[in-house]
Amino acid sequence: MTIPGMKRLNCFVQYIVNDQDVSSGSSDDALQTMKLVYRIYYSDPKWRDTYAIPDPDAKTK
Repeated sequence: MTIPGMKRLNCFVQYIVNDQDVSSGSSDDALQTMKLVYRIYYSDPKWRDTYAIPDPDAKTK
């Protein structure tokens, strides 16, 4: 199974881990990556409950 955006996420993580400048992408790419990470944390019930992580897809007023 291929997870959409995973290749891009892995590339982004390598830049961070290796303290390298990002050679391509945008601030929107970074934002979308962080949204994905947030959804991953939310999907784990233990993390969600321990850290009171709200549903990232819930509509806010």
